[in-house]
Amino acid sequence: MAKTAKVIGYLINIGVTTCRLFKVNEDNSLKEDRVISYQSSPKSDNYFNEIISNIQDLVRTFPNSFLVKVIVDSKFADLFQSESDLKGFIREFYVKTNLYFNILTQEQTVRNLSQLFGD
Repeated sequence: MAKTAKVIGYLINIGVTTCRLFKVNEDNSLKEDRVISYQSSPKSDNYFNEIISNIQDLVRTFPNSFLVKVIVDSKFADLFQSESDLKGFIREFYVKTNLYFNILTQEQTVRNLSQLFGD
């Protein structure tokens, strides 16, 4: 009988149109758990609030002792009209979810996607 890897945390990958949740196993492997498609588009007034709400709903399902890391596609920063708007959203995201909003560079995004999904 195969041994099931023990889950030690979660990785939340926030993209422009979807959010992907990965379980992090004690051997540092990742297993995709679910994909959440946003109901609104980036042009919608409710778009950023929907993302925060989705993450709040996810976090409520995690055990308190689990490590949770959020990584964000580099294209996400392009959705904001100014640097101060982006910083305001990051601050609001942290206040409402207690998680850091880690926006990756383009190179980091490509590297992570190739590691997760292959070339």
